[in-house]
Amino acid sequence: MKKKSIALLLALAVLAALALSACGAEDISMKLGEKTVLEDYIEFTPINVLATGDEMYAPTGNESGWVYNGELEDPAYVALVAKVKNLSKDKIKMQNFVTSILKQGEKEYDTYQTMLLTENNTLLSTRDAIEPGQEGTVYILMDGEQSTRGKASMEMTFTNSSYEGEDIYHLDMDTNKAVAVTVPLEKGKTVTADGYGKMTLKKVSTGKKVEPTKASKYDGYTYYTPKKTGTVLLDVQIQAENQQSKKCRDTNFIGISANKDNKTAYGYIATETKDGKNMKDLAFLKPGESQLLHAVAEVPKEWKSGGVQIYLYFGGQYYEYSWAGEK
Repeated sequence: MKKKSIALLLALAVLAALALSACGAEDISMKLGEKTVLEDYIEFTPINVLATGDEMYAPTGNESGWVYNGELEDPAYVALVAKVKNLSKDKIKMQNFVTSILKQGEKEYDTYQTMLLTENNTLLSTRDAIEPGQEGTVYILMDGEQSTRGKASMEMTFTNSSYEGEDIYHLDMDTNKAVAVTVPLEKGKTVTADGYGKMTLKKVSTGKKVEPTKASKYDGYTYYTPKKTGTVLLDVQIQAENQQSKKCRDTNFIGISANKDNKTAYGYIATETKDGKNMKDLAFLKPGESQLLHAVAEVPKEWKSGGVQIYLYFGGQYYEYSWAGEK
């Protein structure tokens, strides 16, 4: 009788342990491009991984960003970009939205900032929130180091004022590339983003001056020069057409960044006049209007030899062009 009682107690103990583990935290795997639903809270879809140096900017405009000021000697920001839909009845604020750890090499790095992409993809905001029923693009920004870039993984737990999650979400990633998910871009081939616009890469060059294609020394015109010593301007000429129902500022229409040797340079947009004799920035593209744009980035003069990856953000997607250098 005594042996049977002990056996029964052991069996009950095992069942209790199983019940506790079943009710406890789970390890859940995520993949880029796949949606995960946290019931009554969010739909979370990781869409890209960005890896830069000591700066991280919004994909267009390049006026809103973060500059590293910590103690790492060779910093390399890593950002997980995700589409997040709010399924709850409360606003989702960025300040306490997620806790994450980046495991890269043999080191671990914590979340630096969580930001919402706003203002037509030009602003990374820590203060804005996702309203109930709405979707937003979220940047989970983490510290990292150039020396540990490569195969990495990320662990996340989600919390908010109305949601306390225990599950741990895992995502494998590769931080070798500046932009993990891109579409190849070919020179001379037109890309169309339905309901947004068209763009055609026309020419890539470097130099000490970016000027209009039909500039005349007899006429006054606007031109651009480097601001730093030891640099040149990377000039990416793009024929762009606005197919939206409203006008769009050139800096919002296309964004540019360039990468070489794990260093990232961000740029700006200038628009040529119809006659090709002048340029202006902060210009508007009217509905149905086609203009020649110059996507300009200031880069080290050594980049003239090529081996540069050019990223154009257009219609919510990164397009990648490999530039072989001056011929």
